[in-house]
Amino acid sequence: MDQIILKGLRVHTHHGITSQEKSMGQELEIDVTLDCDLSKPCVNDNPEDTISRKDLVKLVSDCLSEGSDNLMEYVAQETANAILRRYPQVVKVEIELKQAQAPIYADYDYLSVHIIRPISQ
Repeated sequence: MDQIILKGLRVHTHHGITSQEKSMGQELEIDVTLDCDLSKPCVNDNPEDTISRKDLVKLVSDCLSEGSDNLMEYVAQETANAILRRYPQVVKVEIELKQAQAPIYADYDYLSVHIIRPISQ
């Protein structure tokens, strides 16, 4: 299966459990992998036959920047849902949502949730 990959998109958000995360916000980073058939644009070089990277970045950015949900799991799922609704050619979406500055006092690079969602059969 072919893939379109968005790696390391950083968005300022107001998601989180603590009042500080919700009021001051924080930066989350997201990686998105879309499984889809890219054979047609590979042959005909027509931008209309593929997923616009610009539109994908806007959709994902909007999903992350809107609202103030509690859990990263929920935000990741809502982002996956939006992608699957918008792009019918996607058969599977994989999302890793990373939080580098969680209010946990320890030495770590980031905390993340990683979900994989196939389309409903």
